[in-house]
Amino acid sequence: MQWLLSAGCSQASCFSVNRDAVIRRSSLLDGQFHLSYLDMSDCERLTDCHLERIVACCRRLSCLYVRRCPFITDRGLQCVASHCPSLSDISVAECSRITNAGIVLLAVQMTDSLAHVSFSFCALVGDRALACLAERCRRLRYVNARGCHCITDAGVVRLATSSTGRRPRALDVSHCVGVSDAALRALARGCGARLRRLAVRGCTAVSDYGLLALALHCAHLRQLDVRDCPLVSSSAVTAVRERCQNCVIEHNSVDFR
Repeated sequence: MQWLLSAGCSQASCFSVNRDAVIRRSSLLDGQFHLSYLDMSDCERLTDCHLERIVACCRRLSCLYVRRCPFITDRGLQCVASHCPSLSDISVAECSRITNAGIVLLAVQMTDSLAHVSFSFCALVGDRALACLAERCRRLRYVNARGCHCITDAGVVRLATSSTGRRPRALDVSHCVGVSDAALRALARGCGARLRRLAVRGCTAVSDYGLLALALHCAHLRQLDVRDCPLVSSSAVTAVRERCQNCVIEHNSVDFR
């Protein structure tokens, strides 16, 4: 494993893990690294065992990215949850073995720290994970569930009506075909002016009715992605633009002015 570490540095990146990768006792296991940020994305041979040894020595982590690490499973997330109580930002995007159970473990053990979580294109993660994040994470601000086909209106509604009182400011559920106007209406009413960014690209059941709800309740919306939503018309996009004047809207409406 190759690391970028320097005296006093609070960041590290893993470039690669080969089949002979070991974490040497002299460099890691005998002490603690005071890292706050660790990115091991694309370490294709990183395993749960490697991850456990790393996080056991990096208990002050606040940001951890293990995107596109195919051998990381829920067991690895259990180790993260056990060793990194201050973690606020994690991405396991495109880790195909992560399931609802792994995200639930994070939510249950990081109720006061977890704020940003991405599990985009994790096909085994669905509404149960969203519901647990909504009910447990008091600081939740951003959820990226892009491409998770098990995500439906039910999960998004739970996020928007969380009993913790903390509703996300940013949500990406692009290409989640089970998301419709019901989810957008819940976000509009539950998050209201706090909602800043929303991406529903490729959510083919989203229509003008959902966008009009956003226009009515989400005056401070800054980014909205409704590309590849065939039921969204230029008139609804216009309504959002008029009510949310600082919003950047990505869309496919050819007649939008």
